[in-house]
Amino acid sequence: MLFVGLWWGNLVNNQFGDSENVLLYAFVLLSIPGITLGTIDWFARESDGWKSNMVSKALGIATLIVGILCVRGVIF
Repeated sequence: MLFVGLWWGNLVNNQFGDSENVLLYAFVLLSIPGITLGTIDWFARESDGWKSNMVSKALGIATLIVGILCVRGVIF
């Protein structure tokens, strides 16, 4: 969801960044990926939850760091 939102935000900014109503467009259009992925989740297979271990925690921290760097413009 992080990378889909980042990509979609850049796309919206490129299309409507110069418009006077950019905030209105962003407010509506930036909700589309979350709604779409949420709808797909309704039909996804249910399974047992992930067991938390050191690897999953380290991967979660790595994802958080990469996300912060993407948002700050350091990478991508």
